Amino acid sequence: MEDNITPWQNDWKEYGESISGGQGVITELHHKTDSSRRAVLKRIVSRWQNDPQARKRLQQETETLSKLHDLGARVPAVYDSFLNHNEVEPFLIMEFIE
Repeated sequence: MEDNITPWQNDWKEYGESISGGQGVITELHHKTDSSRRAVLKRIVSRWQNDPQARKRLQQETETLSKLHDLGARVPAVYDSFLNHNEVEPFLIMEFIE
């Protein structure tokens, strides 16, 4: 992995425009080797990236989605997140559902 890219950039590329909300920014992703495989990337907006509470909320969202999906709930599957990597920008990659 190159030093100046985040882990998700090894497998995914951004597609289309990003949409910002109160705390997060979401972007559609396409897998680099299978463009039919789509996902959603959620990151913390830049002004909150170093805020421990914002990181904690994204961690809780990631853990909750994973647990609910594992229990059979109709929520997006979590493909990857900053919880699987050391010292990276907070991010969540989840299944794209139309």
